Amino acid sequence: MGKHLQTVAALACMKSLLMVFNFVFWVSGIAILAIGIWMEVELYKYMEMSTEFSGTTSYVLIGIGSLIILIGSLACCCTYGAFLAIVFIMGLERGISIYAYRTKLYRGL
Repeated sequence: MGKHLQTVAALACMKSLLMVFNFVFWVSGIAILAIGIWMEVELYKYMEMSTEFSGTTSYVLIGIGSLIILIGSLACCCTYGAFLAIVFIMGLERGISIYAYRTKLYRGL
């Protein structure tokens, strides 16, 4: 196999992996957006009863979900790979924070 064919295969693999990661980001963005809207519409009454109530939580989730969907859409053009990495790190950090404060969250509900 020539060097040119190896390079073409590697680029095709990298493009395919980028599309898979974009799909995962889109799905996670849609999920975060849906949770934010659900919190604003359905859980607002229950969240108001909490002593640590913050009315901006649902808006933050809606904004982050929308931003993830937008950046995931732009990343299809393979121009915003760095932004995708930043969004992934932010999502990972958010998941770790939720896990670390899970007992406090359970007590709040």
